[in-house]
Amino acid sequence: LEMHSDEQFFGDFAVESYLENHANRFTGQFDANCYLYLSRASDLFDFAEHGGSLAAGFKKLNLERAMVIGVETDLLFPVRQQDELAKGLAEVIPDTEFVRLDCIKGHDSFLVEMDAFRPVISRYFDPD
Repeated sequence: LEMHSDEQFFGDFAVESYLENHANRFTGQFDANCYLYLSRASDLFDFAEHGGSLAAGFKKLNLERAMVIGVETDLLFPVRQQDELAKGLAEVIPDTEFVRLDCIKGHDSFLVEMDAFRPVISRYFDPD
């Protein structure tokens, strides 16, 4: 079987055409520049700048209670950082709950493992 260099990456397997179809749909719906801007904004944002410290910034939130959910496999927002966030919030918002979930999909778990998140979030919004 002789392949030309421009033919070697065309779909030979059913999964390749499936993935290519979904990739084309995705890129047609979402502008990659949006992700670049969101990523840059996230990198540059410093909550402590909004009041001089994290505690001062948290007080400005004027919350009665809060919940932070950390996912064990999240590499983008590690569970230890989520725990630190919850502890910081608890200093100014005593009714702060930290929930640690053991999901396997990492940062995207909240999008695809709703069965893990749904009961936790439901309990938070309807505690009775």
